Amino acid sequence: MRAFIISIFLLFTLLSVAAEISIIHPVEHTEWTRGEEVTIEWKIDEADLAETVTIELREGPKANLALVYEITTDADANFESFDWTVPEDLEAGDKYSIRVISDKGADRYSHYFKIK
Repeated sequence: MRAFIISIFLLFTLLSVAAEISIIHPVEHTEWTRGEEVTIEWKIDEADLAETVTIELREGPKANLALVYEITTDADANFESFDWTVPEDLEAGDKYSIRVISDKGADRYSHYFKIK
């Protein structure tokens, strides 16, 4: 009986760790224009049970993506999209990435995309 309870506990632990986010948009080769409204889209694995997500704009080399802009800290996770206006004062570049972080700890980075 004890082994069964431990097995169930381990299964639930593994399921919570396996929760995952997929970023639907932006994708590789996406181009955003400063001043334009864009939609960031994601999909969260049902095992995550997240209520909110934080969305960040990051930039730089893959091993050291620096935080450029905190887009939101409380987007509804289940809505799975967020509209945002790209700030006019961002530098143009092709090494931008979006990071989506659930309130349960799962996170994902998008492919690089361009801001012009």
